[in-house]
Parts: sequence; structure tokens; C-alpha cells
Amino acid sequence: MWSDIKGFSIQGETAHLLSDKYPSGGLRFYVGTCYFVGSNLLRDKHQQGYPVEYCLMNRITFEQQRLSMPVS
Repeated sequence: MWSDIKGFSIQGETAHLLSDKYPSGGLRFYVGTCYFVGSNLLRDKHQQGYPVEYCLMNRITFEQQRLSMPVS
């Protein structure tokens, strides 16, 4: 769930998905190893010219901002 994610960082070639849900503090993986699978079922390493890890980081930021907005 988006609410389980506390943050995301990329340092050099390593990406870290921060979450208290895991004893390790989250998931670590290498930049360039992730794929996005769209409706065409093809694996893409880039979306609109950006590595999918950076797209994930942007989506996490968007969802965190959306979750913290007050409901009117």
C-alpha cells in the first residue's frame, strides 16, 4: 500500500524504498534493473525518457502528498 512507504532514495546506483513494514527498513535494488509492464505487456526500463526507478520515486512523492492532504 502507498501508505506503507515512508520514502524513497537513490544514491549512486542503489535505490532504497523505505518502509517500516520490513525488518530491514525497506527494499534495496539497483537502478536500471526494474521494468514497467504496461498494457502492451512489454517490459520497459524507461518511461518518457526517465528510468522507471525515478518514475516510481515521483509517484511515491505524489501519493504521499495526496495522502497528507486534508479531506474537505
